[in-house]
Amino acid sequence: MLVLLSGCSKGTAHVTVNKNGSVDFAVNMKVNSRAEALISGKMEDALVNKLKDQGIELEKSQDGKSTVYEFMKSYASFEEMKALSGDLDIVDLKLDTKDYWFYTKYDVEAKPKLNSYIDTIMDNMGSLSLSKPIIRAFLQNMAFDFKLTLPVDLYGDNNANVEDGRTLTWNVTLADTEPIQMQVYVPNVWNIVIVLIILVVVIVTAIILFVRKRKQRNRKRF
Repeated sequence: MLVLLSGCSKGTAHVTVNKNGSVDFAVNMKVNSRAEALISGKMEDALVNKLKDQGIELEKSQDGKSTVYEFMKSYASFEEMKALSGDLDIVDLKLDTKDYWFYTKYDVEAKPKLNSYIDTIMDNMGSLSLSKPIIRAFLQNMAFDFKLTLPVDLYGDNNANVEDGRTLTWNVTLADTEPIQMQVYVPNVWNIVIVLIILVVVIVTAIILFVRKRKQRNRKRF
């Protein structure tokens, strides 16, 4: 039964950071009839209500014999996203910041805590014909792709499964213990501007001095 159920779902969670600092968060999950039997009912109602509390509407559609669940939410900033998420504690986040003259390096380590919610998920499913060990094993093997897209390619070292330009993709399961790791390099724009201004001033000054010396030499000749 576990072999039949594994691979019955495929999902993507995509966080896109825009140039103006806003954030788009989109989730798409496609499940077949076997997985749909586990999700429908109390679990689906609990998910709908939880999203409504955050002003998000869950859309449900059919794709052949599969059911597609999806939603999208845009936030003005990460601060707004964090504030509206309330007490949704699903990630242990470690952030190490190192400031350099031209850029700031961020070492990010995010460890999903989704496995801690499996018991709560099972409690919301109601009575099912499958035993709890099978359901738990199925939930732990549910996989999805987590994608992160930045306005420009600022990534350094990372443990993403796929790196495609401005987008990194990690394959995650509910039972994952491996943290998401990446380095992000953010330019210090004002410091760069200051250096450019200084260089321009130095170059202009050098040109002026060169022109003056040349004029003085020409005068001495005459």
